[in-house]
Amino acid sequence: MNKFNDRGWRRDLLEDRWGHPITAQGNQTYIQLEKLIKMLSGKEKRDAEKAFRAMWDKIKSAMEAEESK
Repeated sequence: MNKFNDRGWRRDLLEDRWGHPITAQGNQTYIQLEKLIKMLSGKEKRDAEKAFRAMWDKIKSAMEAEESK
């Protein structure tokens, strides 16, 4: 059987383990960006960390506002 046509597989794929789709996506984004930053070094790592901190504050506020609607 083709997994892509299996309803159970699709349901598991779309399951929101964190309670809200925005929270789920935000958590995954945060995790992936942290992994990326760990791969960097030198000036590039410092620049990425600075951008991430600034970006994450804004994204977190937007996520919280949207989730409260």
